[in-house]
Amino acid sequence: MTEILDEAPETDDEPVFPPDIELLVVVEAVERVLQSKSNAFLANAIRHILYTVPLAHWSNAKTSDVFSTILDIDPDIFELAIKKYSSFVSTSRSIPADIRPQRLMVQFNRDAGPKASHAESWEQWSPLTTLPALTHLGFTENIATGILPQVLTELSNLRALVTIWQTDASARSKSRVDAFSRGIATPDLRIVLTLVPAFYEDWERGAWSGDDLWKRIDDFIARKRRGEIQASDYILNPKELSG
Repeated sequence: MTEILDEAPETDDEPVFPPDIELLVVVEAVERVLQSKSNAFLANAIRHILYTVPLAHWSNAKTSDVFSTILDIDPDIFELAIKKYSSFVSTSRSIPADIRPQRLMVQFNRDAGPKASHAESWEQWSPLTTLPALTHLGFTENIATGILPQVLTELSNLRALVTIWQTDASARSKSRVDAFSRGIATPDLRIVLTLVPAFYEDWERGAWSGDDLWKRIDDFIARKRRGEIQASDYILNPKELSG
């Protein structure tokens, strides 16, 4: 890491590091926090985790160890989001064992879409049934395409099941959401589909204030239960996510 930083050109601007260097810097900062605070303090203070896993670092032991340490300290984490940069990474290690989140979002930065050769199967994701506190679950399209019916059947405690597309509200994006909606075979009030063009910003706002994607999803489902909108209306307008 030092050699790469030493080779960076001298400028008056803030240094811009490659993604791998940025990741290592973040990991080292988190390590310092873990070493300076008691487990009791951390377990009480940590409620939201967003774990970004670039493809090149999926097997990075240091990154994985820090993530595992946090979850060992606080397995009852309120919200966990796992963001990977490729949909062609094995999902076998996506869901850590022995955790009890209430909200879980698993997403791929470049979702492959329903026509991709790579397909998710329920066998890969069946460990979700071992998460007893889980009430809110979200996926990107490439995961949801293969397992949505099984999730609805096997996870009876779920209050919300959302499929997201990390893109803006272009005509092409909307057509993909519409097509997915038409393909839902079993109507269920808990299903929500939405475009999320600014996931990081929304997640950070929610972590600080509670005003986030999940709040709006809960409100949307409540409106369906009250009969204000049709039960088969699955699409949450992305404008309603902006607060």
